[in-house]
Amino acid sequence: MADFNRPTNNDNWLMFKTASASLSDPRVCVNHVLHLIKMASDGLDVVIPENGVVSVAQSRVFLAVHCVKAVVERYEGPPAKITDKWETILWAIVRLVRHWQPGFTQGPDVAHPTHVKPWLLHVFSHPEMCPNFHLRLEMIRFIGMWPQEDFRDKRVGQQVAAGLVSTTSRLELDHLMHNYNQCSLMYILNKVLELLNTYGHLHIIAATALRQVKNLQVGPEVQCLARLVEVASQRVVQLLNWYKGGFLSTTEVLARCEKTLVFIRLLLTGSGVKAAYESPGLAQTAATSLLTATSSIVSAAFTLQSQDPNGYHWLIGLVDTVFFTMAVQEKPQSVMAVMRRNHGQCFSAINQQAADSGYPLYHLPRPCEEQTDNCPEMYIDSVTQQVMEAPVLLKSSKMIVDESTLVHLLLVSPTDPFTRCPLYPGSYTRLPHLRDEIVAWRNRSSSTSHGHNTAGGVDDITRPADTTTSRPTDTTTSSRPADTNSSFANTFASYADIFSRFAHTSTVLVDTSIRSTDTTFSSFADTFSSFADTFSSFAHTSTVSVDTSTVSVDTSTVSVDASTTGFADASTTGFADASTTGFADASTTGFADASTRFAAPPPPGLPTPPPRVCRRPPPGLPALTGFADASTTGLPAPPPPGLPTHCPGYTTPPWARPRLRQPPTPPPGPPTPPPGHPRLRQAAHARPADTSARPSRPLHQALPRP
Repeated sequence: MADFNRPTNNDNWLMFKTASASLSDPRVCVNHVLHLIKMASDGLDVVIPENGVVSVAQSRVFLAVHCVKAVVERYEGPPAKITDKWETILWAIVRLVRHWQPGFTQGPDVAHPTHVKPWLLHVFSHPEMCPNFHLRLEMIRFIGMWPQEDFRDKRVGQQVAAGLVSTTSRLELDHLMHNYNQCSLMYILNKVLELLNTYGHLHIIAATALRQVKNLQVGPEVQCLARLVEVASQRVVQLLNWYKGGFLSTTEVLARCEKTLVFIRLLLTGSGVKAAYESPGLAQTAATSLLTATSSIVSAAFTLQSQDPNGYHWLIGLVDTVFFTMAVQEKPQSVMAVMRRNHGQCFSAINQQAADSGYPLYHLPRPCEEQTDNCPEMYIDSVTQQVMEAPVLLKSSKMIVDESTLVHLLLVSPTDPFTRCPLYPGSYTRLPHLRDEIVAWRNRSSSTSHGHNTAGGVDDITRPADTTTSRPTDTTTSSRPADTNSSFANTFASYADIFSRFAHTSTVLVDTSIRSTDTTFSSFADTFSSFADTFSSFAHTSTVSVDTSTVSVDTSTVSVDASTTGFADASTTGFADASTTGFADASTTGFADASTRFAAPPPPGLPTPPPRVCRRPPPGLPALTGFADASTTGLPAPPPPGLPTHCPGYTTPPWARPRLRQPPTPPPGPPTPPPGHPRLRQAAHARPADTSARPSRPLHQALPRP
C-alpha cells in the first residue's frame, strides 16, 4: 500500500481524503456518490504515480473497497435490483480494481468488511439482482481477493460455484485478454477454480453437467465447461498472433501461454469437473480446443526458441506434461481417446513439426482412427461421417447422428443442420436397438482383427513338437502362413526354372581356343549362388514336412560333361583340383542321388551339427515339375548308409561358401620362345605403355589371348 501519511502533493492528497470521507456520509445522494468516486480516483492518480503499478493498483483497491462499503450501507434491507445510476456507480468501482492481480501483496486495508462479502456474493450469483451479465462477471475480481479460509464454508463455496456457472457460460475472449484498461480475468479465474476444487465445490458443477448430457440437454453447467476450455484455447492463439505482430515480447507471451496451459490442465486433468469433460459432446470440445492450442504453440516454435530457448523449452515441456497426465488417465470415452480417434493424423503432423524444431513431444496421441470401409452405412454419423457410439434420430430431418454431435449442435446452434428446424427435447430421440447393433458389430470386427489377421494371411496352426532332434525349439513362432502350400510349390518351381536354365547353358558348345572360360563360369556360379540363397531362405522359413522317400532327382539333368561347358580341363576352371569344385564327382554334388544331402558330415574331431528337420507336406499338394520325378515335393533326404564320406581334407562346397566372386585362373599362354627369338628382342627395346589413364581390367582380360 502507498504511504498516505506522506503525500507528494498536498492539494491532490487533500482532495482524495475529502472525497473518501464524504463517501461514508449517508446524507450524500446517488449523483454526488458518483462524483466523489471520480474525485478520489483522480486525486489518487496524481498523488502516487511514481510508486509503481503494484502500489497504484493496491491504492485503487483500497478506494474501491471503501466505495463498496458506502454503497452497501445505502442498500440496507432486502436486496434490490441494481439498475440505472446504481449500476453506473458499480461500474465506476469496478474500474478501480481492474488492474489488480492475485499475485499482488495485500495490505490490511484491502481486506473486505464482513458485511460487504455477502452483498458482493449475492450480486455475483443472482442474475435477478444484477441482470447485467458483464457487471456480474466483473464481481469475480472482488471474490478473488478473499482469503482461502473463506472458501471452506460450504454455503460460500456453493454460491461462488453458482455464480461461476451463470457468468462463464457466456464468457468471451475479450474477458481473458490484457489491455490498457484491465488485466486478464485468467489469473482470478484460475485462483477461484483452484480454491473451489480444493474444497470440493466443483463436483456440484460436474454432477449437474453429467445429468444434463445424459438427458440430452444443454444447461448453464455444460455451457460453462465448454466455454472455459474453448476461450482458453482461443487466448493462446490470440497471444501468439499478438507476438507475431510485435505487440508482445517473448517473455510476456511465454508467461501468459504458460498460465493458460495451467488453466487448461486444471480443467481437464486435476479438477472435479474432469469427469464431465469425458461425456459426449464435451469430450469433443475439449479435444478440439487442446489441438488448437498445441498447434499454435508448435507453429511458433522456431521464433520462440530463437529468442528464449529456455523459456520455450519450459513451455513445450508443460504441453507434454498435460498430454502425459491425460494419457495416464485415459479411458475409452476420455478426451485422449477422442483425440486419438478424431485428430490422430493432425497430432502426427504436430509431432513431426515439434521434432523438426528440436523439442519433440513424446506423449501426443498416436493415430488410432477407426476404419469405416466395411462399416454399414446406417452406423455412420450423418454429420461427422464416423462410426456412432450412441445414435440419436433427428425427427425433423429423419437423419441419425451421434449423441456427441447432438450435444455439439445444442452448444453451438440448437438447430437441425439439415432442415434448420429448432432442436428441443422433443425433437430427437435415442435409438437403443441400433446402438446394440453397433456394439455387436464392433465386437465382431475387434475379434476378427485380433483373432484372424486377414491382411497378413495368418492362420493359427499348432505344430507338433519335434522330439527326434536336439535342435532347440523355436518358441517365438507358433503359427505358419496359410498359403504355405502355394509358397512351397512356387519355391520348387523356381528350382525347376534354375535347373532348366543351367541345363540349357551347359549344352552350349564353346571353342576353348577362341573363348575364355570366365563368362561360362560366372553364369554357372551365379546360377548356383541364387539356388543356394533360395534354398537357404526356404530351409529357414518352411515348416512343411517332406517325405524324404519320395525325393528323386535324375542325374541326367544335373551332370555336366566338361567337354560341353567351355571348360577344356578341370585345371582351367580356377580350381586346383576338380574334387574341390563340388561338381567333379556325383557323390559330392548333392544331385547324383535323391538321398544325397547338400552338406557332408564334418571330419572326425569336429562337433556334429544338429541334423536338418524335414517334414511331410500337407496332403493335396500339386505335382511339381523341374525334376525327373513329378512327385518330388520336398528337400533332399539324409544320405543312405554306405555313402562314402569325405576325407579330413574336405573343403566346403561352393554353394556353402561366402559369395566372394573371384575370376578363374586364366588358361596358359603360348610357349616361351627360345633365347634369341626376334619377339624377345622386340619386347626388350619396346617402350613401356602408359596404363595410368586406362580403365582397370581383371588380370585374365589383360593377358594376351593364345
